[in-house]
Amino acid sequence: AAAAAAAAPLFPSAPSAPAARASGRNATALPAAPQHKPQQPPASRPAAPPRPPSPAEREMERWCVICNDDAVLWCNDCDGDAYCRRCFREGHRDEDMRAHKTVPIRR
Repeated sequence: AAAAAAAAPLFPSAPSAPAARASGRNATALPAAPQHKPQQPPASRPAAPPRPPSPAEREMERWCVICNDDAVLWCNDCDGDAYCRRCFREGHRDEDMRAHKTVPIRR
């Protein structure tokens, strides 16, 4: 009785292993494993070094992030964003913003 219970499938609707082999089907119905080696990816070239910013890009770095006027300072605590005096004063009114460290922009 124990041998019969061991041979019985866990799921009644699942085919038994001998019946699946006799019909030529794989008992698990999964595809066969590939027999070839995977292709090696082509060797990649090293990344090109970053190009230096153009004069126009350098000039844009010195524009206020809010109004695009000429900035007068960078705020280190705001990820180095550039601000004109008016926008910095208006945007840093809160108590916790007043302690932000700044660096003047030299022209």
